Amino acid sequence: EILRKNVVELTLKERKYVEEITTLRSEFDLYKKDMTGLVDYAYNGRIVSIGNTETYQTEGLEILGFRIRCGDNKLEARILEKSVMPGDCWPFKGHEGSAVIELVDEIIVNKVSLEHAPRDLLSDGAIASAPYEFSLWGLYDNANGDVPPHSFGVFTYRLSGPEVQTF
Repeated sequence: EILRKNVVELTLKERKYVEEITTLRSEFDLYKKDMTGLVDYAYNGRIVSIGNTETYQTEGLEILGFRIRCGDNKLEARILEKSVMPGDCWPFKGHEGSAVIELVDEIIVNKVSLEHAPRDLLSDGAIASAPYEFSLWGLYDNANGDVPPHSFGVFTYRLSGPEVQTF
């Protein structure tokens, strides 16, 4: 009887552990997709405008014998890509830039995430090119243009923080 009781108890514990592992795997799979666990509403979006921002054209960079691409057209579209490897960037001239991104669907914004290449993959000079202060504006799709843009705020990306920061 004691053996039977122990087997039942162990079976129940095993089921509990299997459920916990399954839940953890599911949560980890969601997290590893973009490191936030949040829906990426900009995915499949498109760059509508970059305003007066002038994209910096280069032949590419060579670091430790590796050629890093930074010279193709439509570099601004890289801000919508998943890659955050060094060189997979939108290099622009100066310290300020702007981009208007059209999302696939209308959404209610309650968070925004910004990601930059990991600090330990970059030189000190390259980390300085990370975004610092940025603002987020919502534009309404209205034919008359009588609805003004909505400011969601101004946010600060901390260079000493994690590569993905959610505001």
